[in-house]
Amino acid sequence: MTHASLAIHDLRCRRRSPDGVRRRSTSRGMRRGFTLIEVMLASGLTVFLAIVLSTAWVALSRPTAELIAWSQLFQEVDMAVASLARDLGGSLPDNGLGGKTQGRLLACKRVSDSGDHLWLCYDGGTSPDGVAVWSSPTDDTTVEYYVDPTTDSTSNRYQRLLRVKHVGGVATTFTVARYVTSMNITESSSSTLRIELNFQFNGFIPKGSGTPLSRQCILIVKKTP
Repeated sequence: MTHASLAIHDLRCRRRSPDGVRRRSTSRGMRRGFTLIEVMLASGLTVFLAIVLSTAWVALSRPTAELIAWSQLFQEVDMAVASLARDLGGSLPDNGLGGKTQGRLLACKRVSDSGDHLWLCYDGGTSPDGVAVWSSPTDDTTVEYYVDPTTDSTSNRYQRLLRVKHVGGVATTFTVARYVTSMNITESSSSTLRIELNFQFNGFIPKGSGTPLSRQCILIVKKTP
């Protein structure tokens, strides 16, 4: 025999027991599993941790959602005030004519046919006469503000403040702000109007946030600027 075959024969002989029977090694220890008490303890800790995390999540998410709702409400208030301030600034902001008399604000009034409506009249035509003409036919431009009372699912159940611009018998409607519940216009004096805008957020508010989010804005304007 060669040296290699002798070495293999010697290794095989060493693996046999003295009685000549080959046996498998039993030196490996038996694997130990979890007891019933350990499983129950782990399950209880998992349930307790889930309850703690869910409670903390609700406590943290509620003020965050309410803060977002307040931000949206204040944004709508700012847009309504900015639009009214622009139209009440003395002249049409988008006339593009550059004239001092054409597009000048002549008067504003309250019309209450189906709720309070605010009407503004601007001088128009090639020869502005300084006289406010509200009804057609007229060369003057009128702007109307009112709250749309209709709500539906597509508008997320909020009411809107609308701005309608009438030029040459053509009306253009634009949504100024959302979450406007009412616009009340009263004559605070013989020369001024008091405009009261009420806002209320009707979007998602988490339970337990308390009273509904609402805001009020009051403007005093002159009937004849």
